[in-house]
Amino acid sequence: MAKFISYCDNHVLCIKPDRQVVVDGIPVLQPGEHIRFNNGVYETNDKTETEFIRKHWLFGSKITEVTEEKAKSAAATE
Repeated sequence: MAKFISYCDNHVLCIKPDRQVVVDGIPVLQPGEHIRFNNGVYETNDKTETEFIRKHWLFGSKITEVTEEKAKSAAATE
């Protein structure tokens, strides 16, 4: 499982935006795909979401990934 930390508690990344589709002349809202951080943390097993976050322009500066090694070393220092 990949775990990511954001500088913002309620950070939202848009994978695919909402769209309006016309069906039989009636506009219908088609929901998109979003990644929502909860209290600045997002955990996922989905490979596409993991790759999307790692390729995002904020990754490395405002979004960081927590690896098991970092988590173990932080727990050892406490």
